[in-house]
Amino acid sequence: MCVLPFLVVLGSGSLFSQRIPGDTVLARVERQISGVKDFTVRLEIVADIERLEVPPMHATLYFKQPDKVHLQSDGFAMLPKEASMLTLGRLAERFTAITTGEEEFGGKKCYRLGLTPKGGREFRGKLILLVDPERWTPERLETSVPGGRTATANFEQSRVGGFWLTSKVTVRLETAEQDSTSALPPGMEENPARRPVPRNGTITITYSNYKVNIGLSDSVFAPASESPERR
Repeated sequence: MCVLPFLVVLGSGSLFSQRIPGDTVLARVERQISGVKDFTVRLEIVADIERLEVPPMHATLYFKQPDKVHLQSDGFAMLPKEASMLTLGRLAERFTAITTGEEEFGGKKCYRLGLTPKGGREFRGKLILLVDPERWTPERLETSVPGGRTATANFEQSRVGGFWLTSKVTVRLETAEQDSTSALPPGMEENPARRPVPRNGTITITYSNYKVNIGLSDSVFAPASESPERR
């Protein structure tokens, strides 16, 4: 649950006159932030989920290439999978991407990609990613799974040390209404406690106080039992 989204560069509307392969789009997203060797960033997490009371959460995220991640928090900190699915680097290694066209988002045309996890990981749903063709940043990630559950993550970026890094992610969670009819024979009552409880709502993650390329030690990412010191 603790990884992170950011990402990214070129062009204008004329780019859409010739479709770019999806894997090439992911490679360009990675290329822009390839100079980010490590960073720390402060996270402020606010969850507004129905039938749940979740206080605001605070955490510090540590990242080091190629894929080291550590989340440090004084208490409980929740990062939705939709927000953490897009990690710095190795996107093309983790996903197969197919360009399915273009889509208007935020007043601009974006590449629309269909993503499929690699490495034998099964995902019974759909992953759709919108990418800005000028900055090569992710703009929206849509996920849907059988049963009508969907999650949509909208990304905002800011310029930090010459790189486009995530400044805010808003995740909208939606669950289709449950069928109230029972498939059990007459006279047999279904246990309500066993029914899945739909959770709709919004999770907002704000990133601040980036410190980029500061030379983080590998010990920062070691298990706590092995490395009591965190830089």
